[in-house]
Amino acid sequence: AGDAENLCRAASDARRARVRGQHSTRAPPPRILDSVGFDRWKLLRAGVLRVLSRVLFGVGVAVTAAACAVGADAEEPPNDTPDGAAGSGVAGLDPGTGGGWASGGASGASGAAGSGASGNGGTSAGGTSAGGTSSGGAASGGGGGGGSCSPGAVQQLGSCEKCGTAERKCNASGQWDAPICINQKDCNPGDPQNQPCGSCGTQSRSCQADCTWPSWGTCSGQGACTPGTKQNCGNCGTRTCTASCTWGGCSGEGACAPGATKAGSCDNCSHLVCNSSCQWPTKCTLKAGNQCDYEAGTNWQCCAAGKWQFCGSSCQWFPCQTCSGCGC
Repeated sequence: AGDAENLCRAASDARRARVRGQHSTRAPPPRILDSVGFDRWKLLRAGVLRVLSRVLFGVGVAVTAAACAVGADAEEPPNDTPDGAAGSGVAGLDPGTGGGWASGGASGASGAAGSGASGNGGTSAGGTSAGGTSSGGAASGGGGGGGSCSPGAVQQLGSCEKCGTAERKCNASGQWDAPICINQKDCNPGDPQNQPCGSCGTQSRSCQADCTWPSWGTCSGQGACTPGTKQNCGNCGTRTCTASCTWGGCSGEGACAPGATKAGSCDNCSHLVCNSSCQWPTKCTLKAGNQCDYEAGTNWQCCAAGKWQFCGSSCQWFPCQTCSGCGC
């Protein structure tokens, strides 16, 4: 900016010198211009010179700024790190999205090792930072994934799922293999697990902090029966438990329920009683408390030698009486 201002001032001084030289050789202004008109002409000339000076000044500033920008670009590449600074790797979190164990960044001219941060799972390499451009060269990152290593070396990378330990091994080519998780237990803390139990019930449990399963909880939500089981029902029928642990319909029933009674064709003192096969018998059975069938007063029996007795309407036997020719 200072140089541009000096250039502008020199150009203005040269202009004024040329103008004064022209005035020294030019004839005096005609007498037709009075003193007032001559003063206005001088003011106009001064204004034009001021505008020209400002234009030249602006052009000089723009040229200087452009030169500085070009010099800065040529002097140092964009996003370059200072000479000797170590680039840093970026650790990711999940496989395929920058997860796992990050690679170390390349260092600058001094050859300082770049640092690589370890992630918690996955195998993707982290990002690298470029070092400076001095003659010192770039040193390999220390501890980063994917970098060179001593064949057979093993590196522990912290914990992994199911309380395991993550590690990686250096292969025969001097490169780190993908990390693996070793010494895993049964489950991840907090993982749920369910299983069927009983009659269509369920029981659950959650993985403990030490990555082991506790004992199963109680069986809940059970149905009425176990699928496939059978049960007697109705009049000597059977029913089968369905897959949803509910009872199906009753089938194979008999004519009556065991112990049921009906008059049938029996005397008033008797009735029919359904047997254990759920069928009606053909023989009548005396009702409870009755001794005999009345049979309209015609029912009798021998009660001693030469004696008989008749069944009364109360279904009880009359006292024995002597009979003649009764066959007793």
